[in-house]
Formats: sequence, C-alpha cells, structure tokens
Amino acid sequence: MEMQQLGPNDGIGPDGTPRGQGFTVGSQPRRSRAQEAGQAYPDDMAMSYGGTSGGGFDLRSILGLLRRQIKLIIATILVVNGLAALFIFQLTPTYTASALVMVDPRQKDILDPDGQISLMPSDTGRVESEVGIIRSPSVLLSVVNDLDLIHDPQFLPKPGLQGRLKELIGVHTPAPSPDDVVKRVLSNLARAVSVARQGTTYLIEIAAHSPDPQRAAAIANSVSEKYIEAQIDAKINMAEVAQRKVMTRLDSAMTAVRTAEDKIDRFVDDNLGLVTDVGALGDIASFQRDIDNQEAQRQELSKSAAEIDQFRRAGDWAQLVATVESDQLKALNARRVEIEQTLQQAGNDSEKAINLRAQLDDLGKKMDLEALTAFSQIRASLDAAQRQEEDLRQKRREKIISSLPKDVAVRLYEVQKEADVSRGIYERLLNSAKAIDAQKDLQVADSRVVSAALPPASPSFPNTRMLFALCGLASIGLGLGLAFLRENYIGGFVDEAQTESVLGIPALSSLPSLDQSSGWKSDASIAPNEIVLHPISPYSEAVRRIRLGVDMGRRQRSVGAQTILITSAVPNEGKTQTAVSLARSFALSGKKTLLIDCDLRRPTVSKALGIESSSGLTDYLSGQAKEEVLNELVSTDAATGLSVIVGAAGNRSATDSLLDSARLERLLTLAQEWFDFIVIDSSPLLPVVDARLLLRHATMAVIVIKWAQTSQQEVRAAISDLARVNYAAAPIVAVLNEVEVGSFGYGYRGRYRSYYAEAAS
Repeated sequence: MEMQQLGPNDGIGPDGTPRGQGFTVGSQPRRSRAQEAGQAYPDDMAMSYGGTSGGGFDLRSILGLLRRQIKLIIATILVVNGLAALFIFQLTPTYTASALVMVDPRQKDILDPDGQISLMPSDTGRVESEVGIIRSPSVLLSVVNDLDLIHDPQFLPKPGLQGRLKELIGVHTPAPSPDDVVKRVLSNLARAVSVARQGTTYLIEIAAHSPDPQRAAAIANSVSEKYIEAQIDAKINMAEVAQRKVMTRLDSAMTAVRTAEDKIDRFVDDNLGLVTDVGALGDIASFQRDIDNQEAQRQELSKSAAEIDQFRRAGDWAQLVATVESDQLKALNARRVEIEQTLQQAGNDSEKAINLRAQLDDLGKKMDLEALTAFSQIRASLDAAQRQEEDLRQKRREKIISSLPKDVAVRLYEVQKEADVSRGIYERLLNSAKAIDAQKDLQVADSRVVSAALPPASPSFPNTRMLFALCGLASIGLGLGLAFLRENYIGGFVDEAQTESVLGIPALSSLPSLDQSSGWKSDASIAPNEIVLHPISPYSEAVRRIRLGVDMGRRQRSVGAQTILITSAVPNEGKTQTAVSLARSFALSGKKTLLIDCDLRRPTVSKALGIESSSGLTDYLSGQAKEEVLNELVSTDAATGLSVIVGAAGNRSATDSLLDSARLERLLTLAQEWFDFIVIDSSPLLPVVDARLLLRHATMAVIVIKWAQTSQQEVRAAISDLARVNYAAAPIVAVLNEVEVGSFGYGYRGRYRSYYAEAAS
C-alpha cells in the first residue's frame, strides 16, 4: 500500500472537508481543549486510577475471579491431592488395640468379706495413681520380658540421623550396651502405649499401637495382665513384710510366756514345802509322774518328727522306711529299689530307661506324699502330747495353789496374772501370723480387666478419610490463595473483568491475536492492515469497541477534538499496532483523524504504514523544519484518508525537552482545530518519561497490555506513574492485546463465528 505526501487537493473526506490542507499557523481555531475542560465524560468513562466508583469486593468480583482462575484452582487441587495421596499411601499403617481395666474402690479381704472398706467416691487420686503405676518402668519391663520385645524390630533401637551420617562416611559406631538397649526398648514401648482414665469413672483404657494388629492386642493385654500381677505381688510383699514383723514380735512374746511360766513353776516349787495335807501331796506326786512320762513321750515324738522331715527332704528313703512304720511306704520303697536295679541294666538313652526314670519320679512323689502323711500324724500326736502335758502341769499347779496358805496364794495370783497377760499377747500375735500367712495365698487385685483387647480390623493411623478431607480443604484454600495472588499480584491479565478488578480502570476491549494459528485468514506481518483487509473480522470488531469507548466522551461534548494517548507499561506490548488500527478505524468511520508518532526514541508508525518521509516530528520539534507550514510533515494514508505525522529516524538522545517544548503545544493546538480525533503513539511508561510529559495534552490515555504476559506489578507501576502527573484528570483506560482466540470465555469462534463469516472466507 502506498502512502503519499498531502497535495493541494488531497485528503478530502466523505463530507468534502479537507483533512490536511491549510494546516498553518494563524488559522481560525476551534475551541481548545482547555476551553472545554469543564465538560465531563459520562460517569462510566470518568474513571481514573484509583478504583471503580462502587469500590468494595462484591460477590460478582469473587465469582469472576473464580471463573478466570478456575484452571489454576483445579490444577492446584489435583496436584496437592495427588501428592497427598502418594504421601498417605506411603505411610505405614498403625493399629490400636485397647483394653479396659476397672479399679475397684474397695479394699478386699477374702478372709473377712464383711470387713471391706470403701473409698470415698471423690477420691480420684487413687485412680490417677493407678494410671501412673501402669505407666511405670517396672510394669513395662515385665511386658518386655513377657513378649520378648527386646528382639522385636518395632522396639529395637534404630540409628538416628547422626548415626546414619556416620555410617555413610564410614565412621564406626560402637554397638549399644545391653542396658542401653533395654532402656531404649522401654522408651519405645512407653511411646507405643497410652494409658488414660475415662472421664471421672474408675475405668482405665490401655491402648497399644503397632503396625501388626495382633501385636497391638498382645501388648495391650500384656500390660493389663502385668499390672494386675504387679498389684497382687505388691500385696503379697506387704503381707510378707508384715509377717516378718509379727514373727519377730511372736518370738519375743513366746519367750515372755515361757519366762512367766517358769516363774510360776519356781514359785510353786519354792513353796511346795508349805503344803501339809498328805492327800494333796499324794496327788501332786501323781501329777508330777504323769508330767514326766508325757514329757518323755513328747520328746520322743518330736525327735521322730524331726528325723522324718530330715530324711524326706534329703530323699533318704531307706532311713525313712526304717523310721516310719508304714506298710505302704515299705511297698513303695521295695518297688523303687527294684526299678533302680532294672535301670542300671538298661541303657541311659533307651526308651526303657526313660520310662523307668518316669516311674521313679512318680514313686518319689508317692513316697514323699506318704512321708508327709506320716509326718502330719506324728505332728498331730506331738501337739496332743504337748497339750496334755500343759494340762497336767496346770492341774498340778492348781492343786498346789489350793493347798497353800492364803497369803502365799495371793502372791502366786499376782505372778499368774502376769503370765496370763503375756499369754494373751502371744495368742493375739499367733492369730495374726496365721491370718497373714493365709492371706498371702489368697490375695486378689483391687483392679480387674473388664474388656480384653482384640486385634483391630482397621488401622487407626493414617485416618485416610480425615487426611483426604483436610488435604482437600487445604488444597482448595491454597488454590484460592494462589488464584488471588495470580489475579492481583503475580500473573498477567487474562480478561477485561480481571483487568478492571485489579487495576480499577475500565477495560475497553480485548484485541485477539492475529497469529495464523487462530484460524482466521490474517497475516501477522501486515497486522496494521487487518482493519482494512478484513473490516468485519474479530480483530476489527475489537478495534471498533475501543473506538466506541473513546467516542463516547466526544459525544458528550458538542465541539472539540479528542486527543488519545496510546502507551504501554513496557516495550513490545503492541501499542503502535493498536494506535494505527484505532486511528484507521476513526478515519474509516468518517472522522477527521490525525495519528502522531511521538515515540521519538523508537518511531515505528512509518514502518507500520509503509511511509517514507525525509522529515518528521523530531525535525519539527528540534527546529530543523519550518514552523509556519506544517503540511510537509503530514502524510495521508491512501486506504483510509488518515493523516499521519511520523517520527522520522530514532533519536537516541534525551527527548524530554522536545516533548515539553512550545512547538509541540502549538502543533497540538492547531491539530485540535482541524481534526476530530488525535491519536498519539507514545513511548512505554516505565523505561522513559515521554508518555508522562504527553499526558497533559491528552483527553484520554489508553494503556495497551499484552494478554497473560505483562506482569501486574509493571502495569500497576505504570498507571501509578500516570496518576502522579494526571493533573487534568484525563480518563485512563486499558486494552488487552494479543488475546488467544477461545481463551477464558472469549467468543471469537464457536457460536459467534457466523458474525465473522467474511473474515473466515
């Protein structure tokens, strides 16, 4: 397409008005922009940086954010839950088995069931004390020995991080001592067993954790059993301690009784001469003979009992048979001798020898039982003889006392009372010793197992449902958080609603990408011609949306030109293409439009439109071109009638002085007299200050944002820079460029495709 210099009759618009002719200093001006500054834009266009008029963050904004970032949210949920599933399925399942133990609040005594003492119901310290006892190392050590946990891999000590590092570098680590192994096994068992009281009841729950459900139940049951055994052993030990103390006192009491009895006997013997009654003396002598005979018999029985017990304990069956006159014992002994002789002839490891030894063991038990029976009989006879001897002594003593004078009898009574007191103490201690001895074998625990542990059917850890639920909630929260960050801070801009929500400025349109992959017959190499070659393509329609948004401001004003500043935050956003397309769209609609390339550092309008000019805006602003006549600077686009002022060669020196000069002010003032719309292609905002200097001449600023690529921080910074110098409160709007067709809900294909049939043909 050729571009030509404006001649005397060139640039006539559809209404017959010359577009560039007579563009000289001194012409009759139209009302300037400054004169019309009082006329406002419509409310929906009078928006500058700082947010929408409504402010706030309503439900629609939230739903819009979710719609725009739904892919990121779903991807985050899938990734997080996928990683969580891999982690959860790698965990070793742990099973928990529980046993219930009931602590009986009563102190039991089987020998005296009616004498049980109940504890106070509010005495919770007893139950808490039992919980501590169950956790004690002594009980756990019994469990270790019972289940042989010293060889269980679950409880064996494992090398820590330091030990593994030493193994990696080849440093020898000494093996732990047996005591250290036991301590670490106990420590691991204590961590695997939990003991807790259930509420304020007398129930204690013993829970064991293990990768093996059978092992978990075995540990819980063993802990409860060993606790009960420890309780019984503690009672037996207490009884034995009490028995030892009572037996010590019993020996002293017996000695005291014997001393008192001897004292009475000496007193009686010393006063026997005072008895004068011949009949009484005869009775006393008869009692003494019976006592002597009974004492001799008692000593003989005592000797026989001692010998029988000695021979039985030593296994001297021949002497035992000779001492005990028992036919049954003699027959058993004869059979024993016969078996021993047969055993000597049999081999040591033969089956016959094994059977003979078993018969010998059986005979030994029978002979021992027979010996015990004989010993019990002799012991009973000995006790009877001792009691009879004591009765004879008591009768002799009473006979002497009754025959003594009264004054002597009174003194004897005093000695006898002392003996009675010692005898009473001895009898009470003897009864206590017998009761304690009986209780040792009849002790029962104050606690009992009310529910033994059973192997669990399912693991207690990991709780897959709960973990997946938590991971699901966490992934949703993380997805929403990432969506918010990407929407407002990290990612680019993906649609108009997001742009308006994040930046707080209107988004006029979204220009689709002209890449061939979009499916439309377009050529990205001649993108500025798209609006001419395909006037009803999706791209051209999007440009017309920009034009409509910009033209709304002019419709509210009766006269005056609109000066639109086209810029971007960073280079390569497509601002020049947007400026050219917008300017051509205005020109095609019959509006007198001027496009000025004010990107003096990198002017590209001439290249986009194929214009070759010997001089440009830089020459004019620097004073190299005459100020009186500007026609030689203005070129016309033959296809659209658009007037263009190119920037000529790039200027690598500072351009702020040129853009802040009076010449540019006069140029724009003259342009506003002759044109309806002035489109200024400016430099990017962040690299240079050119666009900030040009903003004071604009009635609207359009920031071009590359779809999904330009960072939000850069665009925010660019708008913030504009806001600082936007003294005329010019509206700032945004345009998304190079939007992918079909992305994020854009209907450039599909159900809207029929409206762009010409572009697709």
